[in-house]
Amino acid sequence: MTLPKECTESGNPVGCEAIRPIVNPSANAADNRLSSSDGYVFDPAGNTVRDPQSRRFTYDGENKQVMVETLDLNGNPVSTVGEYEYDGDGKRVKKHVPSTGEVTVFVYNAGGKRPHRKPAKAGTDPNAEFGMMNAESGQKRELRTGTLHS
Repeated sequence: MTLPKECTESGNPVGCEAIRPIVNPSANAADNRLSSSDGYVFDPAGNTVRDPQSRRFTYDGENKQVMVETLDLNGNPVSTVGEYEYDGDGKRVKKHVPSTGEVTVFVYNAGGKRPHRKPAKAGTDPNAEFGMMNAESGQKRELRTGTLHS
């Protein structure tokens, strides 16, 4: 995070009100949510939909986060920070970062646990390996190899 210039003295970071809502936000005791006076906005389900860093969070009908965007001063989208996909059980199975092309595939074991995740750049490695780590033994088991397409 880049500090605002009023948060430095001679190039050294100092505490300041400009970043307090981000690093030490206030909480509303009545509803146990981060304070809207700090720039946080919530939907009726309690999901954070805006934050003081000018990011917008979008959710699906099951309250799963599907997108994070940065906004300009007028509230218009500037860029997409991340996009997320879920399986039928509601588990996150894919994260895509458009600015870098990074794709993370989440693999779950039969018990529904996520013992391993493997980031890979989409389409860059024809031998990309997707595996699953056994949480008890620590041994990795190869599931498949091949190019990851997003």
